[in-house]
Amino acid sequence: MKAFKYSFAAVLLIVAIASCQVVDVDSPSGARRHDAPRFAASLESTRVYVDGDLQMYWTADDRISVFTCQGNDQYRFDGQTGDQTCTFTKISEDPMNPRDPLSANYSVYPYRLTTSIAADGVLTMRLPEEQPYASDSFGLGANTMVAVTERPTDYFLKFKNICGFLVVKLYGTGTVKSLVLEGSNGEKLAGKATVTATANGNPSVTMAETGTTSITLNCGDGVSLGTDEATATAFWFALPPTAFTKGFVVSATGANGKQAVLHTSISRTVERGVVNYMLPAEAVFNVPEGNVEFDDANFKSYCVKNFDRNKDSEISFAEAALVDTLKASNKSIASMKGIEAFVNLTYLDCSQNRITSLDVSKCTKLLKLLCNSNLISDLNINGNTKLTYLNCSSNALTSLNLLRNPSVTELYCNINQLTQLTIGTCTLLKTLECQYNQLTAINFMGNQVLQTLKCGHNSITALTLLYCTFLSTLDCSNNQIASLTLNQPKALRNLDCSGNQLTSLDISQCTALTTLNCYGNQLSSITFGDNTGLSYLYCSNNNLTSLKLRDSKFRTIRTLYCSNNQLTSLELPINAVSVDCSCNQLTSLETQFCPPLNQLNCESNLFTSMDFSLNMSLSSADCTLNPNLKTIWLRTGQTISSLWYDDGVTIQYK
Repeated sequence: MKAFKYSFAAVLLIVAIASCQVVDVDSPSGARRHDAPRFAASLESTRVYVDGDLQMYWTADDRISVFTCQGNDQYRFDGQTGDQTCTFTKISEDPMNPRDPLSANYSVYPYRLTTSIAADGVLTMRLPEEQPYASDSFGLGANTMVAVTERPTDYFLKFKNICGFLVVKLYGTGTVKSLVLEGSNGEKLAGKATVTATANGNPSVTMAETGTTSITLNCGDGVSLGTDEATATAFWFALPPTAFTKGFVVSATGANGKQAVLHTSISRTVERGVVNYMLPAEAVFNVPEGNVEFDDANFKSYCVKNFDRNKDSEISFAEAALVDTLKASNKSIASMKGIEAFVNLTYLDCSQNRITSLDVSKCTKLLKLLCNSNLISDLNINGNTKLTYLNCSSNALTSLNLLRNPSVTELYCNINQLTQLTIGTCTLLKTLECQYNQLTAINFMGNQVLQTLKCGHNSITALTLLYCTFLSTLDCSNNQIASLTLNQPKALRNLDCSGNQLTSLDISQCTALTTLNCYGNQLSSITFGDNTGLSYLYCSNNNLTSLKLRDSKFRTIRTLYCSNNQLTSLELPINAVSVDCSCNQLTSLETQFCPPLNQLNCESNLFTSMDFSLNMSLSSADCTLNPNLKTIWLRTGQTISSLWYDDGVTIQYK
């Protein structure tokens, strides 16, 4: 056997893989038997450029196949483990195959009776489905090599690896009895293979269709794991050059019979003669034997269709542990019993089903949960400390407590029956939508990085946002809020406080505000400041008596809705395009200061005349229900495509 002697102290972590390229060096030695040809051999050596050297060497009683013809002759290494000389003795001759000489001499390590060679030099062999564990190395017979001489009279064998190496490093408190490596896309890793090799080139391997898709590493009586990343135990797999297009899975069986399953979906390529290190991972032996029990046939059907790797129409606990993403939206599922077995889930979408209760507390790696549009009245997320995204909208929840979910950054719980929402420990929360519930209060004391808050259509009477200094969007519409104080609202861009009981509103410090909707309150005044970015102002259905918006600081306002107030004075923004000032007490409107005006609704006021002669962009104007209106002035040749007015009104031209 050829093993590695090495020393290194690199810090390695899981999910990524480090690769170490081999460098070929010659180490010739002699081999003699009185009735056999004399061979000299060199070994392919591996150098790690991280923190040390890896070097191959022979072990006592290693055996190789030698093909001077199509006969598989067995040679034995006669030295001691660690020797650098390669002396072999021929101990058996294959009587079954033709003895006609080949065009070169071939050799394969290790010797297997089933290894054969065709007349054209193509080797057929079997790569082991099971490999023995060895400390800090691949096991006996795991690494297959080939050598080819220049010609039949040349007895110098240059052994080359046909395999690459994947090193899995595990730590924890358990003992490993075996490990299984399996590609996630059915890659052939062992079994029958053909090898094409030349004297000076690198060998190439072709796996047969009958090849197996897994390799088992047998750890005998068990291998104790290191206790942390620095002392993680290395497990070596030798495998043919393989592109893991969808990642791979390593399943470790512990002494307790349970498994630890490690999975990466990232594509990886193992090249010939390259050592690939997985970053150290903790092995938690929490996957029992047997199959998962499901209550719901539709949920089981979905899981079998997508995750049944051995095609037995069941989902084993090991198969469930391999799943990191589960998308079962709109599958007519009524029960998610069995989801607790999917211990490595990071993404779960079970939205648009008929689920009444959901417990994902055992899915401790869960990052995103979408369970919206169900009938859920009981949601258990107590164990999901890594959860960052939760959408449980459109259910039947009456309370939601996120005290044990400190990592949540986005929460959507609209359209439930919530009377209580606890988010104080969600210090990373950036988005909260809890509209259409029955909430009377929300405590935002710990939510200092909140950026988007939509809590409309509740029964909230007070809203304190003193610490939410990053808030950019606030929708608290259709509540019972009588006062709204925004402390340091420098980032606020969108404010919708419509449908409340506000009597005054101060936005003078909201210098970034672009949209204000305060429709349907009891406002008698709005205090503006340097709101130089304001584009949309909706303040209809209030008690306002005056609006002065002609100042240049309001030049960005494009849309103004101020209908159904008590306005007697209105100065239009100079760049307004759409204005609705209907249902007020206005007697005049100086539209000449607003040349971009395109749409105007000024019905139900007290105008005596209207002058649109300077509003050449005006395409729609409703001047109906103005009982005192007598004249509308236009410029000669001016046409307003939609102009409404009552009988008795005269159109005059300037």
